[in-house]
Amino acid sequence: MKREYKCEVTVSAPEVAYRETITQRADFNFTHKKQTGGSGQYGRVAGFMEPISDKDYEFVDSIKGGAIPNEYIPSCDKGFKKAMEKGTLIGAPVVNVRCTINDGQYHPVDSSDIAFQTAAIGAFREGYLKAKRAFLASLRAFQKDKESALFDIETGVLKDLQMSKPKTQKDSESGEKPPNLKVCPQGRRRTVPRYAAS
Repeated sequence: MKREYKCEVTVSAPEVAYRETITQRADFNFTHKKQTGGSGQYGRVAGFMEPISDKDYEFVDSIKGGAIPNEYIPSCDKGFKKAMEKGTLIGAPVVNVRCTINDGQYHPVDSSDIAFQTAAIGAFREGYLKAKRAFLASLRAFQKDKESALFDIETGVLKDLQMSKPKTQKDSESGEKPPNLKVCPQGRRRTVPRYAAS
């Protein structure tokens, strides 16, 4: 746009929706205990986390024998969701995780909603460090635009795509390759104006 239409433009790096995830199962067993002089806080949450692919998050209650009272089960769910808002790898939200609780412990006086939320947050972070963390970057599709004035820099386009390690995207219905369509990690795009987003 700056070259063809003489417009003043502001160019910046693309904002990439990074996400964190796990690649293997990991156990957790975390006890939150806090004494403040009066009623304290107590809750223990144990179980495991494992990777899933069909949803961002799933909570499974496998508690038996009342190890964690029913009124505190939703508190564990809330704590896991809170912990997933910001991962410890790059600070991005965590996705594709199933958290299963199968044991725990409560105190008749010191246990509460906030105590079990805090225990679940600690349990998630404990397991997360052992679950072989990874981060995900979104992919964007680009098609060389032969009709525009940008076609005269085709060599530069091909070079940029090669540096970004693109993959040819197949059509999901026909299985055929759309002409000139490539996908590459969104964070690796260096010259956004050179491409037409598909």
